[in-house]
Amino acid sequence: MQNPENPKGVIFDAGYRRYEGRYLGRASAIASLVWDDFKRSLGVKRSLFFRIGIVLMLLIQLGISLFYLFSSQFIEQAFQQSGAPAELANPFSSFIDTTSLFGLILVAMVAPYLLCKDRKNNVFPLYMVRPIYLQDYIIAKGLSIFLVLAVFILAPALLIFIGKAFLAPNALQYFADNQTSFGAMMLSGLLIAAFFTTYSMGISSLTTGVGVAAGMIVGLDFLLGIVSSILFRINKDPTVALIAIEESVFRIKDWIFFGKVPSISASVDGTGRNIIQIEALPVWMYISVMLLVIVGSLIITFLAYRREAQR
Repeated sequence: MQNPENPKGVIFDAGYRRYEGRYLGRASAIASLVWDDFKRSLGVKRSLFFRIGIVLMLLIQLGISLFYLFSSQFIEQAFQQSGAPAELANPFSSFIDTTSLFGLILVAMVAPYLLCKDRKNNVFPLYMVRPIYLQDYIIAKGLSIFLVLAVFILAPALLIFIGKAFLAPNALQYFADNQTSFGAMMLSGLLIAAFFTTYSMGISSLTTGVGVAAGMIVGLDFLLGIVSSILFRINKDPTVALIAIEESVFRIKDWIFFGKVPSISASVDGTGRNIIQIEALPVWMYISVMLLVIVGSLIITFLAYRREAQR
């Protein structure tokens, strides 16, 4: 027993022990960040309110996909002799159009939480500790948002495609005959997911308020659509449609599916009675607007986070 008046301590020197495990590096760090953010975007470790919202949106997507599946079957039966128009017989293009609003709402729920929270809670500087760099962080956040959107858009579309194959007289023949539609569906879904991802990241990088960023993502999209509609009623110039930036992506989608950009029916006075056909613009103009938004959003995101990292 030690003397309490003369306490003694013992130091055990275990010496330096070299780490002998596997070095995972930057790639593993990025993959871990993507996977963790992907799970959080789907409701893991999130509030009950958010999880309910995600489940409701998925159920709505499922209902819409089933509607297009069976309605397209009905249309094919109705036009069995004469052949249905391409826009009616192909449910994938219309499905992607219909789900665009829900995709916008989803990205407004996901992107601000993933990007604004880290800066608001001063967690972002911790990510800048090696092995990841600033560009790794931005890439990981972007990939997680992109994956959530791609799954949200393409999973129900794939359900329609597989359902139509099984309802066809010969499933293998259906797959063979509709390879072009399948490729157009996948490419369009990925393109729209990439557009919404970069657009939401650019806006979310400008503020630390989750609610503010979510409102800006949805509000700016609707505002540009309203401005475009008002300007068209004033001067009847079809180029003002380019102001509605989301519309450009969906015109590119039409071009991918049908090989052309169809004309658009619009009311010139807002009453719904005086309808005119708006001739489509050259596809390169829509592509230019889309690339401008994507590249511009990425530049804004990088500059905002570089400024944050230098603080």
